[in-house]
Amino acid sequence: ARANQRLPRMVAENLRQERVVVDGMTLVYSYTHLTLDSGQLRKMRLEVTQRPYILPQLCSDPDTGRMLREGVRFRYLYAGRDGQVGGDLTLTKSDC
Repeated sequence: ARANQRLPRMVAENLRQERVVVDGMTLVYSYTHLTLDSGQLRKMRLEVTQRPYILPQLCSDPDTGRMLREGVRFRYLYAGRDGQVGGDLTLTKSDC
């Protein structure tokens, strides 16, 4: 709820973080790319290209690292300007 109070917000050029949702033991972070559609995002393979940027930070942060060890999953959804998901990355403690 606290995170969503600051959202939506721009986190990079043309990338807006929309919301954070709790789905069972999964935290779902939703983003929208403002200039590319979902088909273009799928071609970029964000589930592969974003992993090296997100994973080290997620695993090394004391709070998120603890959450991972306790079984929480982190899911990142990337929608295109067409509103459709074009990238989906889920990380668990085994990824660390």
